[in-house]
Amino acid sequence: MKRYIIYVVSILVLSACRSDIPADNGIGTLCISNLLPASIDVVQTKSTSNTDFALEIWKDDQMIKSYAANDDTKFKKIILDEGTYLLKVFSENINETWNDVQLGNPKYYKEEEVTIVNEHTTYVTIKVPVVNLGVCYLLSDEVKSLLSNYAFTAIVSGRSVTIGENETAWFDMPVSGTADLSVSFTAQNSDSEWFTQANVYSDLSAGHLYQVTYSWQTRSLTIQTKESME
Repeated sequence: MKRYIIYVVSILVLSACRSDIPADNGIGTLCISNLLPASIDVVQTKSTSNTDFALEIWKDDQMIKSYAANDDTKFKKIILDEGTYLLKVFSENINETWNDVQLGNPKYYKEEEVTIVNEHTTYVTIKVPVVNLGVCYLLSDEVKSLLSNYAFTAIVSGRSVTIGENETAWFDMPVSGTADLSVSFTAQNSDSEWFTQANVYSDLSAGHLYQVTYSWQTRSLTIQTKESME
């Protein structure tokens, strides 16, 4: 009888201990099928391919895996515990800053949640948008024939860049999420007289290339969105 009681008590104790042991997490697979720029044809910049994007995998505010832009192993199967993760995809210039004589480049960034399921493969393709803005200018053949020694300057958030013909300057966005662009166009007319035309454009958005033109007929500057990269 004592042996029977001891046996039953032992089973109960073991059962209680086992209930305190958390069950093992399931294991799933993440497969990054593609990382693409939101717009393939970014005007006046080089095209961006898979290898231009770095990848970080976060869980509970901690980074658990990271892959450099040139690390192609991120496109192989990634084994993870089941659960929800935050993927951060970005161009490696994301933290670069530029001075007034540097044109800069487009910056790409995207965060996306993904859920890993036990014994399943989750396939992900992420389109990564541009998170800064570009500015360029265009002069018609008529304006070029009538003016000389022209210069175009763009200012965003205190950074002032003189932009050459067929060049694009890239500016980081303010914390507010929209930008004010100040532009100044200086040139010499056929009488060797200097003049300056300036304007300010508000509420510009990230992911766009803005083109400024000078109209000889109206003697004014106009702006248009040349390319959307959202």
